[in-house]
Formats: sequence, structure tokens, C-alpha cells
Amino acid sequence: MVKEGTIWGTYNDEKKFRVISVTEIDNHTWVYYRLDKCNPNITECQEWSCYIESFVQRFRQLPE
Repeated sequence: MVKEGTIWGTYNDEKKFRVISVTEIDNHTWVYYRLDKCNPNITECQEWSCYIESFVQRFRQLPE
């Protein structure tokens, strides 16, 4: 389940992302997420958003 504060990872590499928020806009659920600062190689905070359907296809939830 996609919810605020959860950690998700890509299938291809070891990048980790933290969900900032999940918002309903015009009958679409948007997921706002950013690179997780737990990764020591990250120096800038990048943020993205997409529909929840796209998010769950691109990422898998990681244990916290």
C-alpha cells in the first residue's frame, strides 16, 4: 500500500525513494516522492510525482 513515509525502491538499481504524500486530484491519485536521504551518495533533494498506477509499476515497497 502506498502511503506517506513509506520507502520504495527501483527494480534495476539500489535507489531508494520516500513517499512524501498521496493526494487525490481530479479523480486521480497522485504520489509525490523524493530520493531518500538514507543513501550517502545523494547530495541534492530531487522530487517527483506520478499517478499511483505508474508508481506501483516502477517501484517496490522496501522494509523499513
